[in-house]
Amino acid sequence: MSLVTYIVLDEKGGNELTIQDLDQVFCALIIAADKWHSLGLALGISVFELKGIESSQRDDQACLCKVLTYWLDNSLCPTWTDIITGLRKPTVKKIHLAKSIEDKYCNRGIQLYLLTRGRAAPSGLQ
Repeated sequence: MSLVTYIVLDEKGGNELTIQDLDQVFCALIIAADKWHSLGLALGISVFELKGIESSQRDDQACLCKVLTYWLDNSLCPTWTDIITGLRKPTVKKIHLAKSIEDKYCNRGIQLYLLTRGRAAPSGLQ
């Protein structure tokens, strides 16, 4: 019986985001809602757009949600790494939150897939 082991690097580690991830991203960042404006700037959203968000929303959480929606819809390739980088900016200073998000969403490491005769190993062995 031959066992062939392939190592597959999950290069992105689930790092890329889409608008379908809005709820997950919003929940991860809700404790930083008071920094929505600075985070928006760190994510590359213009001051003009941020002023429009501020004038149309009622509170920090609503503003954060709108910022994230805008960013996920308009960024070429939004990632958790972008969020982490933004959280670490001196104007945002949410270092512990950045580390928590990094540990949860980015440090997934190497995934191993064991293949025997073309079939994946049971999930408990991966």
